[in-house]
Amino acid sequence: MSNITCYFENQKNIILKEIPNAKHEILICMAWINDKDYFNALLNAKSNGIKIELITSSRNHDLNLLTESCKKFDYFGIIHLPYPSIMHKKYCIIDESIILTGSYNWTHNAEYYNFENLLKIIDPNVAYQFKNDFLETKVFSKNTFILPKRCSCGGNLINILCIENEDYNLQGECYIYSICLKCGETEFVTNDFEFNILNTLTSDTSSYYDVLRFLNYHAENNFELKIHAIAVATIDPISLYKTYRVIYKNKYFKRYIEDYYDF
Repeated sequence: MSNITCYFENQKNIILKEIPNAKHEILICMAWINDKDYFNALLNAKSNGIKIELITSSRNHDLNLLTESCKKFDYFGIIHLPYPSIMHKKYCIIDESIILTGSYNWTHNAEYYNFENLLKIIDPNVAYQFKNDFLETKVFSKNTFILPKRCSCGGNLINILCIENEDYNLQGECYIYSICLKCGETEFVTNDFEFNILNTLTSDTSSYYDVLRFLNYHAENNFELKIHAIAVATIDPISLYKTYRVIYKNKYFKRYIEDYYDF
């Protein structure tokens, strides 16, 4: 069971007490952060060998302060999304077991002027879900988000990476298709693609964590071709009819991407 505690005041003290207790890792996804006390606490943790990663919004008013303060962190990312979208998350994951989340940004205003709330959740299963979200958000913070190309009808063209099922001796093969979100027109793009981690994924064993690891690998290597969805082939053993089950959807376009495709 989860151990959950609610705080409606003195949130800063709670957070600053938790940071020094970290044993190996602190992951922070915070829309706004400008209080130097948090940076000092995180830098102290870093000096003690703790892995520190921070993601914030491009709308943060203190990016200069952030960039200077985060030089020693293991990772610092800024989310760039087109208007009117904004990265509005506010959470911290400590040692894959503790989550600090709520309305509370790590700012002076949040502490001294706003009405805020903070939850402290102790639950490795919940922390695992938050870490998956952190990894997915990290893809965007590596400047991999770009607006899709346009179809002749004016709709957005998204790229779906399709992995063949290794049970049919097709391990290692993958294809990329472009689909218009408006008219539905589909076009084969390429089967020449670096996918490393993906050759371990099948329709039965696909791990969302592995998918996110691949996407971060893809982002780190700055591939020109952007991936908006990943699907795995499934074949009916009787009819041999093949469909592709989508196991990852780009967070920005997920409402437009279907769960299954037939190419």
